[in-house]
Amino acid sequence: MKYKVIRSKRKTVSINIINSQVIVKAPLDISEEKIEAILVKHSRWIKNALIRAKRKEEEQQLLSTLNIPELKENAEEYFK
Repeated sequence: MKYKVIRSKRKTVSINIINSQVIVKAPLDISEEKIEAILVKHSRWIKNALIRAKRKEEEQQLLSTLNIPELKENAEEYFK
């Protein structure tokens, strides 16, 4: 699994999904092996979060291609 590590002065590790990318925020002193172990432990959550992110991205792309004024007009006529 591809992921990006951002190290900083923090005490805990966080895993975020941003733009369908796994971002790991980790303390400066944690080893790469520990980060990978945490990712394995949370792999089910990561997989589900990536699926949700992809679905959301696809929905947003679909919405951006819709002609909203035309849909509104059709809906107003339909519900008269």
